[in-house]
Amino acid sequence: MRYKTATQWGVYEVEVEAGQIIAVSGIAQDPEPSPIGQALVDGIQHKTRVQRPAVRKGWLNGGVRKKRGNDEFLH
Repeated sequence: MRYKTATQWGVYEVEVEAGQIIAVSGIAQDPEPSPIGQALVDGIQHKTRVQRPAVRKGWLNGGVRKKRGNDEFLH
């Protein structure tokens, strides 16, 4: 299936198969679509993406700041 989506970089056509984005392309009305739209392919589906609202454990424990990526998320 093909869908249209609007982002801060422009409007794109997104092709989806089996619930996964397989292709992203600019719409016909945009003569120079930004190539950053290709980030939709992996950015939305990547295994490291936060899937639901979460907060860093260190923030809940008094705002302790750890180096980014070294703190766990609580859901």
